[in-house]
Amino acid sequence: MPDLNRRISSLLLLSVLLITGMQSWGQDSPASRGQVSDVVVEQKKMLATEVASIAREKSELANWKQAFAARSAELASRSIELSEIQLANLAAQASRVGMDAVALDIAAAEQNKNELTRAIQELEDQLQALAADSGAGTTDNIAGVKTLLEEKRSLLDLESQHIEQLTLRNKLAEERLALEEQWVTVLRDTYQNQQEKMRQQSLDELQEQLTAEKRQWQDVVAG
Repeated sequence: MPDLNRRISSLLLLSVLLITGMQSWGQDSPASRGQVSDVVVEQKKMLATEVASIAREKSELANWKQAFAARSAELASRSIELSEIQLANLAAQASRVGMDAVALDIAAAEQNKNELTRAIQELEDQLQALAADSGAGTTDNIAGVKTLLEEKRSLLDLESQHIEQLTLRNKLAEERLALEEQWVTVLRDTYQNQQEKMRQQSLDELQEQLTAEKRQWQDVVAG
């Protein structure tokens, strides 16, 4: 298994980042309003970063699955400490927190997607109304609405891709949690078997000692 302490720290940090770091997804920052390219480019960068991060998680999980059987078999050649089980259990708990964070992000992304869809509809209605108006300044207004509409459509497309990535991340998180829980079970079962074996060995040694002492007394009495 990977270093459990590092794994727990990483998962807890990821949970915090998922909750706090992605809240601005699809939203215009004050400095970017009116600058369509800046807003869209920033969201594309965020999406690319997320895609790369999820790809790393997928690769790590695949490696973990591949090595699981060998690592489980390796436990038979060494002693298991109770602290190792506790750390593995903490890692699983951290993964559950991470899954909850992803679920919150998906809900927020879905809400933002709905808001973008409504905004696009309102802008399309506004564009139709402006097209029917021959008043002064209409051309400039139409250009402004078209620019904003293009931005919102781009953001909606990016938000849809964002949701796809979050869904994939959630699936990976479920698989990782299942693997971590399975690892906890393997560790616990191995630990219990080792403890039982040690207890039985102690009982056997005690029985041998008592038998030897009994024979000594019998020899003394017979002599």
